[in-house]
Amino acid sequence: MYHWYTMPLPRFLRLPSQRQAALLEVAQRHLAREGRDRASYNQIIAEAGLSKTSAYLYFDGREDLVCAVIASVVSRLEAVLGAWAPVMDEAAFWALLSAQSERLQQHLSTHPEDLAIVASLRPAEWPQAQAWLLGLMENARALGVLRSDVPLAVMAAVTRAVLTTLDELAIEALREGHAVDSGLVVSLLTNLWRGAGR
Repeated sequence: MYHWYTMPLPRFLRLPSQRQAALLEVAQRHLAREGRDRASYNQIIAEAGLSKTSAYLYFDGREDLVCAVIASVVSRLEAVLGAWAPVMDEAAFWALLSAQSERLQQHLSTHPEDLAIVASLRPAEWPQAQAWLLGLMENARALGVLRSDVPLAVMAAVTRAVLTTLDELAIEALREGHAVDSGLVVSLLTNLWRGAGR
């Protein structure tokens, strides 16, 4: 059984960063084109110029390579999205959320191979996204943007479901060449978080 946190073997990490990036780029191209479950490990390592023997010096196998690609993509997404930095008023809160959403969509629209990997991510493969969501919601509650009559864990689960659905719609829209208006995120979350009649 593989785990999302499986990492390449130490010899891979000792390769020059350009060689690491080149290997991961070949693997990501295959994963994006063929899907993470169908991409051939043998084809990836052959295109990367590795023998099967030398590939096993760097990765324990196919799943380690997939995890390394995922970690690379997640690292780029986090650099684009940034951490949630608490703000002091509601207008700044919604402006920051919109800006981060637009930055992420812009990145994914110009990096289709990252988009393909994002579409296949499992929640455990991007735990930092959960930390971002918790920071966002704690800030929202502190500002009175998020209702306080429902436990935070419940609101987080419902919000996660809404954002996951919006992410799926945004990914499909980006594949078709257009973006989802960040105002939709603000509108849905405002109604969800404030409750009926507020």
